[in-house]
Order: sequence, then C-alpha cells, then structure tokens
Amino acid sequence: MFHTTRNNDRTSVQFWADRVVRVAPLYWLMTLVIVALYLAGLPSGDVKHIDGNDVPLALLFLPNIRGDEDWNPILSTGWTLIFEMYFYALFGLTFFLRSQAKALALLTAFFVAAWLVSTRIPLPFTLFRWSEPITLEFAAGGLLALLYRSPVELPKLSARIAGWLLIAVGAAAFFVVAYLFTDATAEPTAFRTLINGPPAFMVVAGALMLERSGVVWKSRTLLLLGAASYSIYVVHLPVFQYAALLWNQLSPGMPQLLPLYYAAAYAAAVLAGLALYFAFEKPVTAFLKS
Repeated sequence: MFHTTRNNDRTSVQFWADRVVRVAPLYWLMTLVIVALYLAGLPSGDVKHIDGNDVPLALLFLPNIRGDEDWNPILSTGWTLIFEMYFYALFGLTFFLRSQAKALALLTAFFVAAWLVSTRIPLPFTLFRWSEPITLEFAAGGLLALLYRSPVELPKLSARIAGWLLIAVGAAAFFVVAYLFTDATAEPTAFRTLINGPPAFMVVAGALMLERSGVVWKSRTLLLLGAASYSIYVVHLPVFQYAALLWNQLSPGMPQLLPLYYAAAYAAAVLAGLALYFAFEKPVTAFLKS
C-alpha cells in the first residue's frame, strides 16, 4: 500500500472505496457460504454456533467473540482481513501528511502505543484485537517500501546473492519456528510477531532486492496464481475440510497414501480458487471499479 500510493492523487475516501471494492465482496460471499453450510447442518469450518450479531460484525470486519467463543470471524481466515481493513482505515487517515515517512512514523508510534495500552488496561475485545502487535508488520512493510525507493543500490551480482540468501534464510526460519513453537503462532501476539515478523521481512526484502537487480519471473502460470491468490486464500480451508472428510471415507487407515491426499487437496484448493477468481472475483471487482 505504501508503494502503490507513493504518487498518490486520491483522497482518503477514494482509497477506502477502492479497498472495500477489492477485499469485501469475495470475503462477504465466502462468509455467507459458511453461514449457509452451518444452517444446512453441514461441516462449516470451525463454526459450532452462530449468534445473531456474529454475521453483521463479520461482514463489517469488526473483531468479535463468536457465539461458540472463538475469536475468529465466521470465515476463520478472515482474521487477517480484519487487521488488513483496520490498517487501510488508519493508513487513509495519514494522507493529509503528504509524506510517507511521516505517515510511517505516526502509524508505528500508534501501533506501539496501542499495544502498550492494551497490556496495562482492560479493553473491549474489538479494541484489544486491533491493539495486537502484529500490526507492526504493516509498519515493516511500509519501511520496505521506503527502502525499495532508496537511491542506494548494491552491484547487481551482490544484490542477487543477498536477495536469494534473505529468501532462503527467511523461509528456513519459518519452518524452524513452526517446528519449535507449533501452535504458538496461531494468535497475533507479541511472541508471534517476534518470531514470524523477521522471517517475513527477510523473504519480502529478498524478493525486492532480486527485483531491483533485474530478476523477473514471467511465468504465466505463476502470474495467474498470484492474481488468483486472494480467491485461493479465502476458499482453501473449506476445500481442505471437505477433502479430509472425503479422504477419510475413501481411504480409512491408509497413512501410506497421505502424500497423495495432500497433493490432491492442494490441487483441489488451487483449482477451486481459480474457479472462484474467474467466476466471481475478477468480474465483480471489474464491475464495481467501473
């Protein structure tokens, strides 16, 4: 967001409208699909009970403790989108500064202050959730955007070596963190931010260094998967759930076939995401933007 608004000529309202058009329709659709599955008595993610206010709060991207006492929205992967829309709301308020460096400094100070306040004062759940320190990863992204536009450049070969090393070390760190801490990264706490934030920063920084040094991927398949990544993201967990149910019916007690199941489940999630992208996300987004 810092990079794409670097020469910003839009108002805050125009920016917010664009973000709602881009993010909300697909999220709303999948949220309502989960609600429909729940009402039909079918497996519906991790939803065990829905209260009357759970649906509107989910559709409004507001943090909420569901009727079954889960902290996630009805579409569980939507917890990241709640933080994303929160960031967009705050980021749009900084446009009056006309300086992204000042905007980054202000947002960083706000995120830190909000987190410190939440550790000392009991807050309503919505404010507590928004105060989680994972918001500092948005500030890290803003910092990378400013560094990306820096006039300082390494020689191409050095930049490429450094870029690949950053990606390799960052990716390896993710696996180490997952192995050592398992479920400790499931919530957007200070600990998760501490152990997952730096590897994420390294991977993105490495990719940006490669791009600055002229490394470009032109694979149509990869570009398509990138374009459809949001659709794949919102649909993959429901697909995995039904793939697991089907697998348990077809191959009970056959762990030797698990690699086949994983490959099939991942392929099904990608294909479902691509179908959703072409059938809904792409045409609806284009229509609303027009």
